[in-house]
Amino acid sequence: MKKGLFIAAVLTASLFSAEASAQSLKLNDLEYFEDTGINFLVYSNDYNGMFCDEKTAAIEIIQRGARIATGGGIRLMNTPEQWDIYPVLETRKVDKANNCIEVVLNYADYGFKPTIKVTPDGKGISMAVYLDAPVPENLEGKAGMNLEFFPATYFGKTFMMDGNPEILPRHPAGSTSMHPNSEKITQIYGLSTFNDRGRDEFIVAAPIATGHTLVLAPEDDDIRVTFKSDDEINLFDGRNLSPNGTFVVRTFLPAGKTGKVAEWYVEMAYDPEWIREPNIGFSQVGYTPKQQKVAVVELDRNDKVPAKAKIIRVDADGNRSVALEPKVKESGVYNMSYNYATVDFSAIRQPGLYCIEFNGVTTNIFPVGENVYGDKWHTTMDVWLPVQMDHM
Repeated sequence: MKKGLFIAAVLTASLFSAEASAQSLKLNDLEYFEDTGINFLVYSNDYNGMFCDEKTAAIEIIQRGARIATGGGIRLMNTPEQWDIYPVLETRKVDKANNCIEVVLNYADYGFKPTIKVTPDGKGISMAVYLDAPVPENLEGKAGMNLEFFPATYFGKTFMMDGNPEILPRHPAGSTSMHPNSEKITQIYGLSTFNDRGRDEFIVAAPIATGHTLVLAPEDDDIRVTFKSDDEINLFDGRNLSPNGTFVVRTFLPAGKTGKVAEWYVEMAYDPEWIREPNIGFSQVGYTPKQQKVAVVELDRNDKVPAKAKIIRVDADGNRSVALEPKVKESGVYNMSYNYATVDFSAIRQPGLYCIEFNGVTTNIFPVGENVYGDKWHTTMDVWLPVQMDHM
């Protein structure tokens, strides 16, 4: 081989190798797995007992700033409902030396204690289930490893199961079957999410697809997730049972086996250049002229904090002009993921319409005027309070 061709081949191979291994999720100081635009949480949040289908608990995926998956773990129903029991988190071991998290879950009423071990694997994550004793006989065909995805996030998107293309349903329309209540796992506090009208039966959702390689939203980098397994992967639509149901990826745990009994390889879409847009918090109702005016900006930790922001004034003809360029004051990291900064634009006192521009992101328009709060209390009584009730 000629020298030039040899060098080119080596460079190409090196670039390919670097690209292939670019993503490598690591445990951060907050004890969850992280890489640019990807946060993989393993029981950073636990169920609090108020509801049993909480959407911010157990194993979760936050991808490009949006929580797209939650409720990961071992569940006893295909599509968990509001009162379906969940396991108690018995132990959570974070092993930084080996870059893994291991949780032991406990269904005490059934004497069932599965372990889930989560470890980075190449460009993705390995989720493996271990059992010291076989699945109890009364849980065979019921216990499985689940991960739930928000349907509205995936409206209009597709999926592929073993290469077969399908559209994720906008409305629940999957197959179900009726089973006798004697087969139903008892729900928490003796409650029931299903009125059997005296028929002594309940509904079980059937999978909308089964296979060994599942890709959700292959066309959308923001929400694409791939599952691969030697074990059968099932995709369920929980809305066939409950309006707040989710798309559930599920693998049933086999009967009569111990050790490693199930494993998924999960890969999220990765972009090393991705940075979340600044999220600018301000009074959308507006401000009075003499009022203190401070915007709070939530930033990706990899984003640069500019020296100044811009306050833009909008006149009656739609013309825009810079009214003020206030300094940006960095506040530091406040929560688990984001950096914060403040923008004080109290110097704006002239009544009119304004917006804030920060790092290329522009807010919606808000007023400055003497009477901006004059009638805002009306909606507090008529709209705001009922909307804030969690079941409305």
